[in-house]
Amino acid sequence: MIENNTVSSRTETRIFVCVALIIGPLSVYASNWIPAVGAVAALAVMVRWALARSCRGAPLGRLPWLLAALLLWGALSAVWAVAPSDSIETVAKMSAVSIAALVLLSAALSLPSGATTKIGLALALGIMISDILISIEFTTHGHFLSLITGESLPGLGWTNLYNRSVSLLALLIWPACYTIFRRFGPIAALTLFGVTAAVASQTTSAAVLVALAFGALVGGAAMASPQITRWVFMAALVALLVALPTLPTVAPLAKDYMLRSDSSSGSTLHRLVIWEYVAARANERPVRGWGMDATRHLPGAGQEVVVATTSDGGVIRGALVSLHPHNGLLQVWLELGVPGVAAVFALLFLAIAWIGRQLDGRKRQATALAVFAAGAVLLELSFGVWQGWWQASLWVSAALTVAVLKPHSAAPA
Repeated sequence: MIENNTVSSRTETRIFVCVALIIGPLSVYASNWIPAVGAVAALAVMVRWALARSCRGAPLGRLPWLLAALLLWGALSAVWAVAPSDSIETVAKMSAVSIAALVLLSAALSLPSGATTKIGLALALGIMISDILISIEFTTHGHFLSLITGESLPGLGWTNLYNRSVSLLALLIWPACYTIFRRFGPIAALTLFGVTAAVASQTTSAAVLVALAFGALVGGAAMASPQITRWVFMAALVALLVALPTLPTVAPLAKDYMLRSDSSSGSTLHRLVIWEYVAARANERPVRGWGMDATRHLPGAGQEVVVATTSDGGVIRGALVSLHPHNGLLQVWLELGVPGVAAVFALLFLAIAWIGRQLDGRKRQATALAVFAAGAVLLELSFGVWQGWWQASLWVSAALTVAVLKPHSAAPA
């Protein structure tokens, strides 16, 4: 039995090493395949458990129940949703992602301590390869991506095709730097971080740079006092929750201020217009919401409006909502109402509390909080909350972070 468990542990370690190595490079050319990587990895773990005739995964406490509650409410929302078929389809997709996520997290928690460095080094190598690939794409104006997809890349703004990849790297960079710091020292870790940040700065995603900066800020604060940082983060989440219903009033004021000070781009102004509209619709159905994944089906969502008028008399136009509001919590509130928001906030608080209870040492807690902070920024500024590749990226990043930060029985960090 001991021999079987050892073989099983080695197999699961290899699975996580493979995921850590390929997830970043894959995102450069085929980010839509990230869910498939997570699914295959979870399936491989389950097959290993079946062959070992036991589930070696660690218990996950309330997490499965909270995810189940969120998905059940999403399924129920199809009854009153403006697009019932979309709600059901999204629930099915998120259920598959959630099952894979729970398997990977459970397996990550049960990995032997000796696996952490291997996984962290594989993750760092994968990030370095990703940086090189993206740099080559920038140098060749997307030549290889064009060859792979068989399509000509757009002229202006073509670098936004790599926004997904650098967003994923903004999550993975922290456990990778933690491993490099422990193995090779602070200069090597800062070099990896600096190169990745420099690569990210070449894309059109300002949110990624904000995520990297905020992750560094939160991680640095946690190095000074992990407990205070966790409490401040929780308080900030509560403040954000309270602020959501006020967006129909706050967003126009913020837009007017930015126009007067000439301190913002058309993209930022457009998002404020979107948030104002979405929050106003959410206030119409605050309890039950409009139904899971119903944002693009809202009345008048596709209507094009004047976002702003420039100083030279030009007009910036944009749709009220295209696919999603570029704000994860606002989207949850709009579509799933108070119960959905309560479930998501419970998940966020559970993650912060877990960091404090389960990770020993300031470096580990700081690393985990940096991942959480970067993910929170991207959740609030970038992608649709139910996008399959994005959900898979969040959960795979969480599983890899847990695998790398698993407490050692020897020297605490």
